[in-house]
Amino acid sequence: MRETKRQKATFKEIYEQLALSIEDLLEHSQRHSAAARLMLEGRPVLKEYAKDVLSALSRHTGKHYCLENVGVKLVEEGINPSEIPSVLSQIRTEYEAAELGLTGLAQGTSQHKVMTAKTERIAALHEALRSVAGDEAMALVVQTLS
Repeated sequence: MRETKRQKATFKEIYEQLALSIEDLLEHSQRHSAAARLMLEGRPVLKEYAKDVLSALSRHTGKHYCLENVGVKLVEEGINPSEIPSVLSQIRTEYEAAELGLTGLAQGTSQHKVMTAKTERIAALHEALRSVAGDEAMALVVQTLS
């Protein structure tokens, strides 16, 4: 009889199973809240950030969560050079949304948490870009935003 390898539960599945609120999750993974959001979306994150988020989740729940038992898409396996334009586009979109929150029609209505989340998302996207483009990542971002 052949055993089938059991697929790991995804971070989102565990999040939903535990019935956590997004605020609760972000509070416990403060250092890498942008990575936690990306993990919920099934998007790639840096391995060290994923480990930190899973460690925070473990401390919060008392259960052991790690990359060996949770399905997380990592930057190394999820981003390739052909995706650079897409990542740059996402950075531009997040930047423009944050900028509108400060100066546009939505001025004054954006809350601090929303602005922080936008900034953290840009940082996470930059990290993903840096893993592919290396030292050129910042130049690409500056060029995209100018």
